[in-house]
Amino acid sequence: MIEIINTEVFGLERAINAISNSFTVGEIDTTGPISARKESIAASLGNNLDPHQSHDAYLKGIIVQFDIKYPQYWTPEFQRYHFADIIMSQSTMHALTKMLKSNYDPFNKYTSEESKEIVERLAAKYENDPTYENFVELRSNLPAGFEMYETVTTNYLQLKTIWIQRHNHKLKEDWGTFCTWIENLPRFKELCLTKLLAEEELKANTAKYDPRDIKGYKEYDHAPTKLAVMEAYADYIKGKMKFDYYMNNHYKPLEDLLSGK
Repeated sequence: MIEIINTEVFGLERAINAISNSFTVGEIDTTGPISARKESIAASLGNNLDPHQSHDAYLKGIIVQFDIKYPQYWTPEFQRYHFADIIMSQSTMHALTKMLKSNYDPFNKYTSEESKEIVERLAAKYENDPTYENFVELRSNLPAGFEMYETVTTNYLQLKTIWIQRHNHKLKEDWGTFCTWIENLPRFKELCLTKLLAEEELKANTAKYDPRDIKGYKEYDHAPTKLAVMEAYADYIKGKMKFDYYMNNHYKPLEDLLSGK
């Protein structure tokens, strides 16, 4: 299953400072301390979820590098993202038989014993007769649960997209681990997820519909039933008001932030 180690983050402060470049005349300096106003603007821009804007582009300047253990079935899903470069990975071309003979178990916990036995048999066949055909046969029969490591470089902007698309993914052990790792990167929640997490929490605690719309509500004569429905309606209204209040008071328009209001 997914395992991420040796994480390094570069350029976080400098990327936040670069936000002011758009409004600077003459020489710029992105190496100084970050002001509270820039922190506020950075959080507002990074939390912007409008797909038709690029105000969160500064997140591209926050570079992340890490080593990751991955199963074969996970790689095609990860490679769909535009800026997640695999710097170098372990190679079945150069080290497959070494992997199979080492004390390290390269199969995830869902790989069947039958699959392992097939690979072991084909590996022995290739070692006894190292032809091209025997190697391709061995390589072609590796199960999707065969795990290797690779080194990746990406950035906060791409990781924001990955988190939004994958944090509730069906492969919860793999993408769940990856998204939890994203959440714990320096300032990532603050810069990218505060608004979205608040929305999800408030929506989870808010009735999804007006309970008075329940079919047959108007025909209910049973007083306890009527009372239960009205209590649910009160919870629905309170939750909606709480959500609207939060969004209106915590996330100001970009123009207000830039003008210092």
